Amino acid sequence: TFSDILRGFGYEMIPEGNGWLVKESLRSWQFLHSIDEMEAYVKEVQARHQSD
Repeated sequence: TFSDILRGFGYEMIPEGNGWLVKESLRSWQFLHSIDEMEAYVKEVQARHQSD
């Protein structure tokens, strides 16, 4: 699942209202409004970590 993928990269995902909050770091959060946004975000995170 998307939450498992993000957790594997050290991110925390919290259901919130009509979407999800993703904790990237202590002071960095993303709010995702839809499954499409979530899918795009997960792909972006995966690409970011592949280039590390």
